[in-house]
Amino acid sequence: MILLDILLPDRNGLELLKLIVEKSKQEHSPIIVMSSEDTKENQLSAYRSGAMDYIAKPIDQELIIALIENRFQIKQQWEQLTIIDELTGVYNRKHFNRMMKHLIADFHRSGRVFTIVIIDIDYFKKVNDTYGHLVGDEVLRRCADTIVNNMRHEDTLCRYGGEEFALLLPNTDKNQALEVLERIHHAISSYIFSFKDQQLQVTFTAGVTNIHSDNAHSEKLFEEADQALYVGKQSGRNQTVLFSTEVISKHNEQRLNIIVVDDDRLIRKIIMSEFTKWQPNRNIVVSIKEYDNGTDFLQSDWYSEQEKYIILLDGIMPETDGVEVLKRIRYEYPESNIVVAMLTGRSNQTDIIHALQLGADDYIVKPFQMSELVSRVERLVQKICRK
Repeated sequence: MILLDILLPDRNGLELLKLIVEKSKQEHSPIIVMSSEDTKENQLSAYRSGAMDYIAKPIDQELIIALIENRFQIKQQWEQLTIIDELTGVYNRKHFNRMMKHLIADFHRSGRVFTIVIIDIDYFKKVNDTYGHLVGDEVLRRCADTIVNNMRHEDTLCRYGGEEFALLLPNTDKNQALEVLERIHHAISSYIFSFKDQQLQVTFTAGVTNIHSDNAHSEKLFEEADQALYVGKQSGRNQTVLFSTEVISKHNEQRLNIIVVDDDRLIRKIIMSEFTKWQPNRNIVVSIKEYDNGTDFLQSDWYSEQEKYIILLDGIMPETDGVEVLKRIRYEYPESNIVVAMLTGRSNQTDIIHALQLGADDYIVKPFQMSELVSRVERLVQKICRK
């Protein structure tokens, strides 16, 4: 709040008012103009320049105290309106950014640590699409209330945007933050939403980091928590991930599975021997597995959506033919992380075209040189793995 006299030793207070009014609006600080020259012209000029009140001197002490208290209450109401999320009633991103700056400054000054948590409601888009936005809004409100009821009084919850919340925990390391999050996780996941004749339960994924000398900047801190959140979402959701360079590095490693499906034992042995020691020049962890028939392969639990696959598939096998296996692969699994190379004695052009039309990525005619197979696999790695 600013109390401004019109009669100043070095300038006219109304001129100063014009210079400071925009800044005062940004800070929601009301300006009260005072003057012993109580003229209509001064009053009009003060109000038109942005003053909230005009008081004539001499000032009644009881009156000015009551006025200041009143204007402070209005200022607090203004500030609340600008920092509260209308839907959930918790703080918004603006307040989150302000609190982050305050906590970082406190860390530089006193060394007091704090932890930041980014919380994302799992599959929230599906909730909106299935039950409608009114139900989605109620889920967000209930989740916000549940977090507030299970966090500590010194913690700050903000709705960062959409289904994402940010939680600031002062004087808290990552292990202490985990205790708070475990309590919140249990409360949210066990709550049953009832809408007409339907019931719904939700979970969340959280990314966590805490401040230290190497990340004491708001953008860096948020980036770390967001990276940890991303790892949690990519690893199945409904979990909390603590940020560390090791966790991020391990997640960035791509897992490549080479699967050999061939009824010829000798060919399997040669391929397994070659690729057991093979390592592409990338951040890729390679594993290799063999099957002697298509039926066992299809019935096995071979697929994980987080991993990549190169399937070396024999075209001619007993029971389930390689072409049938190829059809099942392309029908039942996403094409984005599976490539298939046919290994077959069928050299007929029609057979080759048919296999490629069914979704084969390569076609290698037996007998082949192992160097040729390795070269083909390396090209397939280029296709399926991130550069």
